[in-house]
Amino acid sequence: MVKSGENVITNADGVSISVDGSGKLTVKINDLKKADPKATSATKVVVTYTATLTNDAVNNPGGNKNTISYTYSSNPGVSTETGTAIDPDGSVSIYSFLLNLTKKDKHTDVSLDGAEFIIRNEDGKYYDKDAKTWTLDEKGAKDKPLTTEGGALSVMGLDEGTFTLTEVKAPKDYEFPANPNVTITVTPTYTEQGDLDTLTVEATGDMVSASHKATANKNAGTVSVTAVNDKNVALAMTGAEGVGMAGAGVVALGLVWYAVRSRRNSAEQQ
Repeated sequence: MVKSGENVITNADGVSISVDGSGKLTVKINDLKKADPKATSATKVVVTYTATLTNDAVNNPGGNKNTISYTYSSNPGVSTETGTAIDPDGSVSIYSFLLNLTKKDKHTDVSLDGAEFIIRNEDGKYYDKDAKTWTLDEKGAKDKPLTTEGGALSVMGLDEGTFTLTEVKAPKDYEFPANPNVTITVTPTYTEQGDLDTLTVEATGDMVSASHKATANKNAGTVSVTAVNDKNVALAMTGAEGVGMAGAGVVALGLVWYAVRSRRNSAEQQ
């Protein structure tokens, strides 16, 4: 939207808006007095727009700069009276944060590979790891889940808000959690100049590690969460513990047989 003072001139004669392939937004006003006859030398022209970061966005604070430049003239149509300037005060940093998830054994802290997750934002959209955008529905997200490698995975593109991370497949030989959801709340604050001031994160859910608290790094633009899994008890029992219990069962049966045989011999002697 383009406003001249309090007057909306978006669709006025001589006003045009365009966006090129690189995402550059151009607002052109051929003659402000024609677009807004009430405009004076004190009138402010305000352009309001929304934009979405591309998958080239980085999590480093200040890495995504939105700059503004002006081409202006007090005598439209006379090229020699036209100037161009870049407004340093009009440059704004756009922030996007990186989630680092670590997956560990609940008791041994061993890193776990092969855990699969999907993650949803507040708008109900799921993360697309290929496009690095929040454009998938639940089925689409499950078709290409996020998978831990080296015990970790990353999600680029978190902003302020609450996200739901859901485990859809447990690591091999580990139990699927009764509650597979982790709620992650990212809270940044900004200075009056639009710079990142503080960054905090809170993670809740049964899978959240009690010994590894969720942390945020303002300087790196990252939030880190550790989720844990328990060993599959049924599979574990087929190992050394299972052999031990089987041996105990044999001993118990032997004791019962011995007791019965002893009572039988005693009766025969009487």
